[in-house]
Amino acid sequence: MAAWIREILLYKWYDTPDGEDCIKKMIYLGRMSGIAGMAFSYFEVGANRHLIPVQTPTGYAIRFVSSTAPFVAAGVAFGGVTCLMCSARKKDDFWNYFWGGMAAGGVVGVRFKSGTLGTVAGILFGFMAAFKKQSKKEKGLFVFFEPSDETVGQGQWQKWRFSLSWQSFDKSLSKYYEPRGHTYYFPSTVGPFPPAN
Repeated sequence: MAAWIREILLYKWYDTPDGEDCIKKMIYLGRMSGIAGMAFSYFEVGANRHLIPVQTPTGYAIRFVSSTAPFVAAGVAFGGVTCLMCSARKKDDFWNYFWGGMAAGGVVGVRFKSGTLGTVAGILFGFMAAFKKQSKKEKGLFVFFEPSDETVGQGQWQKWRFSLSWQSFDKSLSKYYEPRGHTYYFPSTVGPFPPAN
C-alpha cells in the first residue's frame, strides 16, 4: 500500500502516454489544481472576510474548502475526460484535450450556477489545452522550460532554450520568419556564470 501511495505522489502527467493510467493522471491533476486552489482560496478568504456568515475558524475553513474544491474538481474532470477520450478514441490528438478543457469549464459553470460562464470557460480552457497539446506534440510554440539535449562544459551546465516559433504550425512561413530565441544557462551543480566558449 505504501509503495502505491509513493508511486502516486511521484507520478507526473507525462510519465505515461496519454490514454494510460487514467486514475493516476486524475489524482495528479487534482493534486496540482488543489495546490493552485489553496493559493487562490487563501487570498479569496482574506479579501472576502465580510462575506463569511460565521466569523469563526470553522466559518473560514468552510469558505476555504468551498473555494478550493472547484479547482480540484476541474483538474480531476480535465484529467479524466482527456485520458478516457484518448483511450476510447484510440487517437492521441488535441481533440482529447479540447474536450477535457470543456469538462473543466463545465465545473466552473456548476460552481457559479451559470451555463453561460461554464460554456465560455469550457471553450477557453478547451482551446488552451488543445493549443498546449499541439505545441507539445510538435515541439513548437509555447513549450517553455524544456531542456535541450545538449549540455555545456562536461554536464555542469544544462542549456535551456526559451523561444517563440511559429514554424511548427506553418512550415511555409519559415523562409520569411526567423525566430529570435534566447538561450540561458542554468547551473546543475556549480558556478554562477556560463562557461566561456
